[in-house]
Amino acid sequence: MLSLLGAMAGAQDFQATQVRFEPTVKRAVDIEVSRFGSYTAVADWSDGNSVRLLDDSWQLLWKHRQQVYWAGTFRNASLLQFAPDESYLIFPAYRTDNDIAVVDTKTGEPMAVLSDHDATVVSLGLSLDGSRLVSATHAQLFLWKRSDQSFSVIDRIDSYKPAIQSIAFSPDGTLVAVGETEDMK
Repeated sequence: MLSLLGAMAGAQDFQATQVRFEPTVKRAVDIEVSRFGSYTAVADWSDGNSVRLLDDSWQLLWKHRQQVYWAGTFRNASLLQFAPDESYLIFPAYRTDNDIAVVDTKTGEPMAVLSDHDATVVSLGLSLDGSRLVSATHAQLFLWKRSDQSFSVIDRIDSYKPAIQSIAFSPDGTLVAVGETEDMK
């Protein structure tokens, strides 16, 4: 089950609303709401490692079930990223643990599959303007530049230590924040 927490401007309390849809989400490891609220994406590892896209009334638009068991982290990582204009959704493990899908939000069809990583992609970050993507394994960072309907690698760091847990762009897109962990259990 997913819970919606709403707060009106100036309100002191959150109002919780329980939302159910079938099949039930049991292990939502990431949830992302698009910039204008038209879509909600849910990464649910209880249903065969699936990514679901819901509309603004929480109706299922499409679901992609990964073909492999995604071996990425379940802790504090950002796995889902919407384009600023809501035209596409980016997520890891489309065909293998090592790839990243750029998927059309309306159709659920891949616009591109990025497959440059040597290991499981554990976190993604998209700049606010959508021009840059950063992706990480536990030991690699990739910086991508948007080109047409895809992204191309413009820089990479190999053998990053300590292990990468999560990543995000600064609001102006000039810095990448890296959450690290020594605990790789």
